Amino acid sequence: DKNQGSGNFTSIQGAIDSLPLVNQERVLIDVHAGIYTSQPLGTYGSATFGVDAPYFVAKNITFKNTAPIPPPGADGMQGVALRISGDTSAFAGCKFLGAQDTLYDHRGRHYYEDCYIEGSVDFIFGDGRSYFKGCELHAIATGAVAAQNRSTSSENTGFSIVNCRVTGSDIVYLGRAWAPFSTTLFAYTYMENNVNPEGWFDWGDPSRQSVTFGEYQCSGPGSNTAGRVKC
Repeated sequence: DKNQGSGNFTSIQGAIDSLPLVNQERVLIDVHAGIYTSQPLGTYGSATFGVDAPYFVAKNITFKNTAPIPPPGADGMQGVALRISGDTSAFAGCKFLGAQDTLYDHRGRHYYEDCYIEGSVDFIFGDGRSYFKGCELHAIATGAVAAQNRSTSSENTGFSIVNCRVTGSDIVYLGRAWAPFSTTLFAYTYMENNVNPEGWFDWGDPSRQSVTFGEYQCSGPGSNTAGRVKC
């Protein structure tokens, strides 16, 4: 359902392919309003949109993976809407829609402002060093919001989630310990009552209790820390 308005290219990929491999100047790609779909490649190991270049910026774009919500315990049903592997990238007013593993914050430094991120299991995951400000993190099924992948104590990575909202009707953990030194912090964030009272999950592996999981001055019914797990 590509938009049929005037333009220089018939696909987003065509516009990207027109750029030189090595480019020192910022290029603006103005995407006409509409729904852009591509040839299905399967979902596991793929993403609707992948970014490897540094200094990528997106504004008011929706990235969506239409893979269905996987049943509990399912394997190989990843449905990544966006994979971001380039450094110093930013997203403003964007939407990331999917189920399991919606936003793959793979590596690099990234900034998200006023974005909407929707999913079920680990719908923000990866080893990025990323800051989320004013975003809504919406659970559409039981699972977890974040699974950060900091594997050693020397890595300077982690997720900072500030002035955001955790919403949804299904119970979710705030984060899971994907790696021994997973780092995820929530500050000044409103949490609805769909947050699991334990808050965090060690992936069923006590050796991963070297993680850094934190909450600071959060609000809402889901922010009650009385039942939170303690290492």
